[in-house]
Amino acid sequence: MKLVETRGTVAEDGSIILKPGVLETMDMNVGDTVCLTYLADKSAEPFNTYSEVMLTKDGIESIKEPFEPADEPEIVIPHLLLEVAGIPVDGELDIQCVPGMIVISSADPLETVPACLMELFDELNIDHETIRAVLREGGF
Repeated sequence: MKLVETRGTVAEDGSIILKPGVLETMDMNVGDTVCLTYLADKSAEPFNTYSEVMLTKDGIESIKEPFEPADEPEIVIPHLLLEVAGIPVDGELDIQCVPGMIVISSADPLETVPACLMELFDELNIDHETIRAVLREGGF
């Protein structure tokens, strides 16, 4: 199942205006009952916290297959940039969006520790999870 996106507008009377042909593409006809589903946080009020809506004939319970995301552009990071940052070019990446920046790091911070330093940690019997935790927190 593929997730397809189209845009419309909300009229003054609260109705949703879609481009001609959209309802036919969705296999809906004039007079059909529709279900509007939206994302809300766990608070008592069912407020559309995330500004996302889904319009279906029978609600999300009728969807039997998982969604396949629409074709999204792939993030390409130059190998030279990864090498300079000490991140293995064939490793898994951890990408975080924080206010004002995008932080790209190795998914396993131990991959960035030089082998001689890892040997020292092993000789001192320092647990790898402890090393990971310290690296993720930025040191002591």
